[in-house]
Amino acid sequence: MHQWDGPQGTSIVDSDVMEFSATDSGNILVLKTDGSLWWEQPHGHNPTTKTLIDNSVAWPCRQPPTEAVRPVHPRIRSSSASSLSRIGETTMAETTTHIFRVSLMGDAKIYRDIEIASSASLQSLAQAIVAAFDFDFDHAFGFYSGKTQRTLMQEDPKYELFVDLGEETGALSVKRTTVATAFPKPRHRLTFLFDYGDDWMFQVALTGTGQKAPKTRYPKVLASQGASPEQYPGGEEP
Repeated sequence: MHQWDGPQGTSIVDSDVMEFSATDSGNILVLKTDGSLWWEQPHGHNPTTKTLIDNSVAWPCRQPPTEAVRPVHPRIRSSSASSLSRIGETTMAETTTHIFRVSLMGDAKIYRDIEIASSASLQSLAQAIVAAFDFDFDHAFGFYSGKTQRTLMQEDPKYELFVDLGEETGALSVKRTTVATAFPKPRHRLTFLFDYGDDWMFQVALTGTGQKAPKTRYPKVLASQGASPEQYPGGEEP
């Protein structure tokens, strides 16, 4: 049986709580023994409002926890607090967006500004880039950290579709890696290589983050500069 104090003298008691942390506003993030995660909002002496969180879908509450999570119970281990913080970060990623400047390698004047959900996969970002430049999404691709042509595929981390097709390349998955993971902070850059035969390369730079707008579909193109190059010059497709 766990009990901890909430705001305004409230107490919250539950028999199946494994770990819990509180935000600065007094709301509580609770991990139960069955693995379920709950967001609890105490209301004075009234029962708490409890919302079940499913990490596979968007945040279901009107107001997600944007403040930092801090441990409040003396029996919480530091590892437990950090695990709940990571869960909180993942949940917040469901409501945020990443904004990119994607420019054609060799001609920075041709670019597209793309906004996509932070929780989207790198595969979804790749598809958005290809569509923004009017290409067909019909070839393998990867995201690379190398800064020069020689080191492009040698530096880590790198993310390749080949991994999701069952090949061992030493890279990470594009389907299981989120945009937020691959681009942790503004100004982070990766090179997007599309079609290993024609070697279309784009510089992908994170310019900022935002919040999802109601009734808005993502990804979306925010700005477009320059005409898209022909994917197959001369009209010859492979």
